[in-house]
Formats: sequence, structure tokens, C-alpha cells
Amino acid sequence: MKLFYLLSNYVSHYKAGREYLQCLVALGVDVVDDLESADIVIIHDEPPTYKLYYNKFPALKEKYTIGYAVWETDILPESYIEGLGLVNEIWTCSDYSYNTFKKHFGHTYKIPHVVPKYDANPDKVVEIKKILNCDADKFYFYTIADSINPRKNLLATIYCFLRNFPALDDRVFLVVKQYRKALPYLSFMPNVITINELIDDEYIKALHAVCDCYISSHCAEAWGLSISDAMSFGKLVIATGYSGNMEYMNNKNSFPVKYRLDNIREEDLTFQPRLLHCKMQWAYIDVDDLGKKMKACYQLKNNEALQANAQKITEHYSHIKVANIMMKRLGKIASTG
Repeated sequence: MKLFYLLSNYVSHYKAGREYLQCLVALGVDVVDDLESADIVIIHDEPPTYKLYYNKFPALKEKYTIGYAVWETDILPESYIEGLGLVNEIWTCSDYSYNTFKKHFGHTYKIPHVVPKYDANPDKVVEIKKILNCDADKFYFYTIADSINPRKNLLATIYCFLRNFPALDDRVFLVVKQYRKALPYLSFMPNVITINELIDDEYIKALHAVCDCYISSHCAEAWGLSISDAMSFGKLVIATGYSGNMEYMNNKNSFPVKYRLDNIREEDLTFQPRLLHCKMQWAYIDVDDLGKKMKACYQLKNNEALQANAQKITEHYSHIKVANIMMKRLGKIASTG
């Protein structure tokens, strides 16, 4: 079996796709550089882009093509549905995303993301500690988010931190790694440390290694790569108890937060007006419950049993386990011609 892998350079797709490629190589799949010679092609990108790939690579019309895609609401946009008609099947990462695609496309399969067991570079750890002016006696909440994307709901995290921890308490901090476009006013908030610079994966791993408790107040995630990465480091994790992150989160390994399921608010549609509409639903986090869990984690500092359980997701979603799921599906495709 020869396979050609078209991987988007969008940050989350690229990160997940690199791990899938490692799975394929570990399986002994012949991953080729020439699409023409491939039996199967995987397009790891969102369905609205598929037409562009077919225009660029006419040979795709003669190949068995798998689209790897995700979506974060209960209804697919029309542009996604149109793209699905070009591929033979869709792979996606969680039950949450699977259920949405399955409503519109019968040939949908779940292939979970790999959660590697990372090691942080000691030199990068030292640098991150310098950036944070880190002190072992202090407690660092942290989050990694696209600041301007309402789906990430970063402002709920900031609101809860400022509401629940006094400005004069210099023992607790919130570290915000922003990307895409930074919110400049965050750096003026008491005990909020912002990292706005573009930093590579090694620095992100160091951030996970150094900080104490990861927070995600998202409205929806197809998986939640930063959440699962934090858990792989054995960190305390507080996150909205809804959507793809519940594939691996539970009360024994993390702190799922209460929420209210509702139609997407009008003001939240403006970020992606061609994709989102008010009939789609998201979860809006319960800020009171989030605040309680933040206080509990701060007082707790460590919970060895819970943190050990968090790290177990690297076993449940290891390269070899995900590779076996991929191989089972690829074998089925090969056997049916």
C-alpha cells in the first residue's frame, strides 16, 4: 500500500498530522512523495479547501481519498458539506466531531489524535522561567489561546482570575500565551503575564513544564490539543466539560467545568460569518464553577493521583495505539479494493 499525505500548514492540523505520519511510518506504510504513485491519499485539511487540492492535483480523481477534518459545532457549514462530496471518506478525532460529520456524510470514521509523552528542553525551561520571573513558591495558572477567536472564550478565563484572586496577592499568576493577534491591554492587568511573541514548540513544551494549572474556557473544541498536551505533562487541568476534550477528560484526571449549551450568540458570529450561524450551538462556561475550581486547584497545589491519571492519556493515545486504529481502517480499504 502506497500512501500520499497532503498536510495543511495550519498550526493544529500540522501538529496533529506530524504525529499521524509517525504512526504510518511505524506501521511500515509506504508514505510516498509522488501522488501519482499512491494508492490512497489523505488530505489533512478542512473540506472547503478540497476543491483547491483537486484542481491542483487532477490525479486525485483517480485515487481513494480520505479527508481528515474537524468541526466545533453541532452543524456543519454548507461549504463543508460541499467539500465532503469530493472525498471517499472522512476521518476525524473525537466522538463530538464524528457525530457532526456523520449527520451529513455516512463514510465517517474516528481516528483519535496522538498524545505524545513530551520532554521539555532544559535550556528552554530556564528561558521560560526567566520570562515569567518564576518563583517555586508561586502558583501559575496558564492558557494558550487565539485571543480574538470567540470560540476560545479567553475573556472568561481572565475574568475569573481577576474576580477570584486579589490584585495584591503576588503568590498567584495567570500566564496567557496569545497567538494570531495579541490583546495589548492584558499586560496591564494585575498578576497577568502575557507572552505575545511567536515561540516554537520547544518553548511551548517548556511552558507546560513550568506552569501549574492549565485553563481552557472554550465554547467548543474538536479535540483540544493544548489541553491534552498539558495533561501529558501531568498538570492540573480545568476546562469546559463539553465537546472533543471530553474524549479524554473526566473527574478522575482533570476538572471539567459546568456549562450552558446555547445557540451561538450574535456577537460571536462575526469572527467566521461564512461558517457560523445562530442555529449552531456552543457551550458557554459557568464562570462561578470555573472560579470555584480555580480556587480549589490553587489551594490544592498538587494532586498526585489526579495528575498521574492525567498522564495516562499518553498511554491511551500513544503512537502505537493510534497507529493500530489507522491500520485497521486502511486494511479495510485495501481489502475492499
